[in-house]
Amino acid sequence: FSLSKMAAGRTYDIIVYGATGFSGQLVASYLAEHADLYLRCAFAGRDETKLKNLQTKLAQIGNHIQFPYHVASSDNIDELRSLALMTRVLINCVGPFIKYGESVVQACVESKTHYVDINGEPSFIRLMIEKYHALAESNDVLIVPSAGFDSVPADMGVYAAGKKSKSRLVSAEVYVKHFDSISNGTYSTIIESLSNPPLKSSKPSASSSSSQKKRPRKIQKNVPFYNKQLKSWAIPFNFTSDPFIVTRSKKFEDDEEFAYAQYLYTDSFLVVVIFVFFAVIFFIALKLPNGPKLLRKLKDEGSGPSEEHRKNSTTEVYYFTKTESGESEETHYTGPEAYDATGVFASEAAITIVRDETSVVRRGVATTASALGDAYLKRLTQTGQIKFE
Repeated sequence: FSLSKMAAGRTYDIIVYGATGFSGQLVASYLAEHADLYLRCAFAGRDETKLKNLQTKLAQIGNHIQFPYHVASSDNIDELRSLALMTRVLINCVGPFIKYGESVVQACVESKTHYVDINGEPSFIRLMIEKYHALAESNDVLIVPSAGFDSVPADMGVYAAGKKSKSRLVSAEVYVKHFDSISNGTYSTIIESLSNPPLKSSKPSASSSSSQKKRPRKIQKNVPFYNKQLKSWAIPFNFTSDPFIVTRSKKFEDDEEFAYAQYLYTDSFLVVVIFVFFAVIFFIALKLPNGPKLLRKLKDEGSGPSEEHRKNSTTEVYYFTKTESGESEETHYTGPEAYDATGVFASEAAITIVRDETSVVRRGVATTASALGDAYLKRLTQTGQIKFE
């Protein structure tokens, strides 16, 4: 069941679902601006008025092409199946994913449609592995979660570091440049992720045949500290999907013991103090009976960093890796602002699946590194916006 055979019966190559949300619009806009005439794209969501407005906006970006749109609700599995059957790849931008994501994955797996999303929720990914990994493999479907800023820089950065190493990597410490603005979607996702305890699988992982007794070594520090190499302060930042995705990529390589740690870094100790203060308040509020509900009201729906802020911002990540031969190496990522980068990452992941069929052979719930690998890394660097050095 190859993509070329699938294309014969599908109207589109890529559909962006949740395209009217903050991140969804950035994904749709990137595709409208960069997709060529041979890439058949459409977008979808639940609000037809917003979809019509987006269609007008995308026509101005994409050489006056009227991109088709379709209405589908995340709580209507029949509508989602109909949507999935129209396309070869569906990019899902509707979060929080633990609330709205499973029905979209189910529709894609049952419709034999490849799936990409921008979620940063480890609990959701674990649930999708347990419920849909085996079925996706048997249906020849690829599921690629966390193909946004969560967790492409982490996953592909470690992948790029491994490619230039002379021996196998055994650990990575990753430092993400501090950023000060997030969208309402990300904010809601953080609340949902921290409100829901991690789901423990009731059966062994389907991604590796290695001994399940092996566990990653613990190198994560849980308090802020000063990093002499970066000459910056480091703040623990390991509650995103990044650690889970990177270690899952390594499990596909039969490496169960790869050690991973992740931090934000900043030049300002004041930022550390403010971050820790608000983190403590945030965690306390989450534990209150109506805490999550009250926290959700603090940020406007559909809000996010302004276009001016995004244009004037960049993202940087440093990777300090160690190999089994004892060598220490450094890799550096630079890219656009995190939300603009998500538009690039998710779009290029879908394009890689469509255009590089012979290179993309893995199926089931995978990762960008394990499923898309070299072809994806090449496409990212060819954009001129993404660098791994």
